[in-house]
Amino acid sequence: MTRGILKFFTLVFVTNPLRFLFFPALLLLVACAHQNIPSSKPRNWNEVDTKPEHLNFPKTFIWGVAASAYQTEGGDSSSDWYVWERTLKENGSSHVANSQVCGNSAEHWNRFKEDIELASQMRITSFRISLSWSRIQPLGPDSFDETALRHYDTVLAEMKAHNIEPVICLHHFVIPQWFANAGAWEKKENIRFFVTFAKKAFARYNSKVKFWFPFNEPNVNSLAAYASDLYPPGHPNPELAGTVMCNILDAHVAVYKALKNMQGGTEVQIGMMHNYSLLEPWNRHNLLDRVLVMYGNLLSNETVLRPFRTGKITLHIPGVISMKYNNPEITHCYDFVGINYYNRYGLHLNLSAKDRNKKVEMNRFPSDSATDMDYGLYPEGLEVAIKEFARLKKAIYITEIGIADDAGPKRALHILRSYYIISNAIKEGYDIRGVYYWSLTDNFEWTFGFDKRFGLYHIDYKTQRRTLKPGAEELIKIIRANK
Repeated sequence: MTRGILKFFTLVFVTNPLRFLFFPALLLLVACAHQNIPSSKPRNWNEVDTKPEHLNFPKTFIWGVAASAYQTEGGDSSSDWYVWERTLKENGSSHVANSQVCGNSAEHWNRFKEDIELASQMRITSFRISLSWSRIQPLGPDSFDETALRHYDTVLAEMKAHNIEPVICLHHFVIPQWFANAGAWEKKENIRFFVTFAKKAFARYNSKVKFWFPFNEPNVNSLAAYASDLYPPGHPNPELAGTVMCNILDAHVAVYKALKNMQGGTEVQIGMMHNYSLLEPWNRHNLLDRVLVMYGNLLSNETVLRPFRTGKITLHIPGVISMKYNNPEITHCYDFVGINYYNRYGLHLNLSAKDRNKKVEMNRFPSDSATDMDYGLYPEGLEVAIKEFARLKKAIYITEIGIADDAGPKRALHILRSYYIISNAIKEGYDIRGVYYWSLTDNFEWTFGFDKRFGLYHIDYKTQRRTLKPGAEELIKIIRANK
């Protein structure tokens, strides 16, 4: 996601620097000097008690883990990502690090009982999964694979047998190849195909599942695929990125209305989920850095959050991006909100850089401990995300937090500090009802392949053996202290 933002900024602020800096330059600089940019307040963690037994949560609090179908199941050969991994960029390089392919991944398709048992042993009470649209409709919009549908019947029944409440996300980045061939989200008329799939899944599973999401992270869907070449189809086009964002938002509305009008629709909750990136000026006294953050926050966060708050957003920079969304219905088409939070970046506009691709910098602040990703450990950003999402005036779930730290020395700190922040926010009155850790096991991490490991359980991909990672026991302690 963050690399997609960087490439987008390169297009916006470097390819057309004069358009950006001088349209209208004076107004931008003056406005930015007074702009209320979301910002965080670092904590002195040496003065904070994060012991698991001292973190307080309501007895009804939901203790969850999260995963997606494509990343964990393995064996999906009908999706756009399957094709994407096996094609090359124009320069001959692979779309995935070290030419990796998802392949069998964590073999969750066949090992779901083992993984659900592991979650149960941790005292997890809810499991957020996605359904594989490409497995359920591999051939086209007019047919459904009964074997795939029955498989998810079994998965949901297994969760229920372990007293784990399932949560379903209908779209987690991956789409059937036939849908991609039809233009996917570039065409508004294609929304009907997704609605058909959603209605089929809902009719089949709504008696077993009370919490639903139409989409995981609409901003990533559009920016990573159309503002950069990270995700398929990988055709950077800022104006098309805006079109895709609008169509995905309208698809959310269409799915919400369709499911609510079905039998059982009034008895379920349907939410929105957004990946919140905390962007702050690398130099708070540098007006250009503040301008960069203002636009960065607008592009990566407000393009989703503002439509759900107000029903509309207009973003127009001539020759760079054009997005105009206006659908008041969306403000009534979600019952709760999901926060996905991982990181913050310091944005810096380095006009002295000779390489035009290095003029926009996304830096890790020195005070943020390094992780296996290119961003640092900064749980305090979750406080900002909670405050921003609270403006939507809906119940809040933390639908993803996690850390890529396979060796484990920082996982305990990440868990203790993140859950402290959530506990403290509840104490302050925020309506946070659950948290879903990403992820239960290691999995295929998109363009990073298997190199970045977020799982609470390490997977030896040669043997598929699962092993609890150092630091993961802190989450178990927190759950036991509050159940």
